[in-house]
Amino acid sequence: MAVSSGKEARIHIYFFLLLMYTISIMEFGMHFISPFADMSVLLGTRPTTTNMRHTLNEEIEFSRKMASGRNNEFIMKFTETLSNNQTSENNFASLVLKDNKIYCRKSQMKALSRGKYFVQMLRQGLMQNPIRTPDGTPWIDGIPILIKHDDSNGCYPATHIDKYGFPRLTWSVPSDMTGHDESALSSFSSPPTSWCSAIGMPSYKIWRDLKNDTNKFLSSTMNSDNVTPWSAKLSKAVWRGSTTYNNGMYGHLPFLELPRSRLVKSSMERPDLIDAGFHKLVGKFDKLQIDDTIGKMMKEVVPLKEMMRYKAIIDIDGNNWSARFPSLLCTNSVIIKITPDFVEHTTDTLQPNIHFIPSSLDNLTAVVENVMDGDNDEEMKNIVSNAYWWCHSTMRKESIAKRAVESLEKYIAAIDQHVGKGWPRGLVQKLGDDLVECSV
Repeated sequence: MAVSSGKEARIHIYFFLLLMYTISIMEFGMHFISPFADMSVLLGTRPTTTNMRHTLNEEIEFSRKMASGRNNEFIMKFTETLSNNQTSENNFASLVLKDNKIYCRKSQMKALSRGKYFVQMLRQGLMQNPIRTPDGTPWIDGIPILIKHDDSNGCYPATHIDKYGFPRLTWSVPSDMTGHDESALSSFSSPPTSWCSAIGMPSYKIWRDLKNDTNKFLSSTMNSDNVTPWSAKLSKAVWRGSTTYNNGMYGHLPFLELPRSRLVKSSMERPDLIDAGFHKLVGKFDKLQIDDTIGKMMKEVVPLKEMMRYKAIIDIDGNNWSARFPSLLCTNSVIIKITPDFVEHTTDTLQPNIHFIPSSLDNLTAVVENVMDGDNDEEMKNIVSNAYWWCHSTMRKESIAKRAVESLEKYIAAIDQHVGKGWPRGLVQKLGDDLVECSV
C-alpha cells in the first residue's frame, strides 16, 4: 500500500476534526449536522480564509478547542501521534489493532524505538490468543493503541499526579510500595492505581534478551550451582551501576542524597557486608569532579557471572523501574530488592520473602546481616529456589507474549471506559492506505 501524500494526510486530519466538532455539537444540543453532510459543508464549520494551509500544530490546537469540556485528551494525543511523520516529542507511538493484526504508519516504523518489541510480543501473542472485539463497541474500525515507549510513564508517586490522565501502555507502573513504609512491603502487585492511568506491559528488555535464543539466556545461570554453590559464596551483598535516578522524584536532591548514592555510602560504612559502587558517571554527573569522596564511590564493573559469587545481589531503581530485576531472579544468589517507586508488569506475581528479600535504604545493613546469618541459610536457599522456578516459568517467549495480550486487554477495557461513545467512528478507516501492517 502506498503512503498518502502530505495533502491527503491533512484531509484525513480535517475529516477527524470535523467529526469531533459534529459530535461536540450533537452532545451539547446546539444543533444536528448529518454525518453524511457534504464535505464542503463540514469544512465550512471552521472559519478559515480560502486556500489557507494549516500546519499540523494548528490542527491539533483546533482539535483541542473542539474537545473543551470533554474527556478527549486521549483522542487528541492518539491523532496527533498517528498523524506525525515521526513519533511525538513525548515519546508516544500510535498503533492500530484490527483483525488481530497490528498496523502503524509506514513512516513511523523506524521511530518506534523500544515500542517495536511490544509489537513483536503482540504479534506472537495474538497468534496464540486472538482478541475478539465485542459487538456494539466503538472499535469496529480498529482499536487505537497508544504506547509510551521511553522510560517514563507520566505518573509521579510522591505527589500522586498523572501528567497525562488518559490510558496508555507503559513499561512500568507505580508500585504500591512507593510510600517507603516497610509495612507496605507485603505485596508486589502492579496497579493501575486510581490516580494513575498507565497500563503496564512486559519489559522490552526481557523480550530483547529472549527473542534470539531463550535457552541460551536461561542456560547462562542454569549451571551456577556447580560453579558457585551456596557454601562457596562470599558472605556479602553486591551492587554495581551508574548514576541514574528518577529526575521527577529526586531531581531536587544533591548527588550524595540520591537513592543509589545512599546505597554506595552504606557500602563505604560496612565494606565487610556490602560491596557496592558506581562503575560509570552518567547524565548530569558525567563531568562530576571526582574528589576523594566520589573517588571512593567508584569501582570496577562486575559481570553477572561474577556477581553470583556473592550470597546476595542488590537491586535498586534507576531512571524509572529496574529493568534487570527479573533477570537477577534467574541467578542462584538471593536478590535484595530496595523499595521501588515503579515496577514492571511481568513481576506482579512475585512475593516478598518468597522470591526476594525486601529492604529499604534505611534498614539495608540489618537486612544484609540477616541474609548472611548462617542460621538462615536454608531459608535463603529456599528463596533462591523459588525465584529460580519463577524465572524459568516466566522468562519464556510464550509466557511474555501471553502477558502482552493480557496487557492489551486491560488497556482496551480502560480506553473503552475512558473514551466510550466519544470515539469518532471511521477515523481509522479514513486513514486507509496510510496504515500498513507493522513489520518491525
